[in-house]
Amino acid sequence: MSPGSGGLDESEGRDLPANADDRPSSGTPRRVAAVEFESSWAGPLPPPEALAQFEAIAPGLAMKLVDMAVAQQAHDNEMERSVLRWEGIRSLGGLLSGSLVAVLMILTSGFVIYHGHDVAGAAIAGATLVGLVAVFLQRDRAGGPPSDAPP
Repeated sequence: MSPGSGGLDESEGRDLPANADDRPSSGTPRRVAAVEFESSWAGPLPPPEALAQFEAIAPGLAMKLVDMAVAQQAHDNEMERSVLRWEGIRSLGGLLSGSLVAVLMILTSGFVIYHGHDVAGAAIAGATLVGLVAVFLQRDRAGGPPSDAPP
């Protein structure tokens, strides 16, 4: 309801006077209704209508908002690239470390067997093999590399 247009009094269903001078002098209290309008948007930029209103309030403000959104998007893209780069390095590091440990354990097993300790060498080789199989089964079950979160 716009000011000065009159309207219905919700309690009595009659027209309210347009201004205070038209109010009855009998001391009847006047009811005033307030209407609040709220607008929001999702994403870095407001809708074009809001940008036009911002531009009308302060010339150049709409362009500043667009520039800020572009800069924020560029920053977000760079951060995502950085995270992906480090995830790849971390994954490769884990793969190389695991491979090195497996090769060292197999060489240790061969060394122990060569020096006459067949049971101990077989146990080391078997434990290494079981560990490798467990890692690959866990990876396949989870749909990717094992997470850092505790089970």
